[in-house]
Amino acid sequence: MTIAFLFPGQGAQSEGPLFRLLHVDNPENPSAEEIEAVQNELIAAIEDARKSPVDLRSRLESQGAQEIRKSSILTRKTLEAQWAE
Repeated sequence: MTIAFLFPGQGAQSEGPLFRLLHVDNPENPSAEEIEAVQNELIAAIEDARKSPVDLRSRLESQGAQEIRKSSILTRKTLEAQWAE
């Protein structure tokens, strides 16, 4: 099982960039090391979120947001070109 940690400002339904990906071999019975790794990543994600702006700037200004916007624009242009055919 892979556990995804989203960047601050990204919703669960977002296809945005991830904060971290962790792999857990057996989520029903995780090892002590896997539990510790998840706990450490949760702490790191919380600390990172606390350092982030509390407004929505990160949704427009972050590197991840800019990459998503570029992808969205390219997708729209591709679809418009296909629909125009």
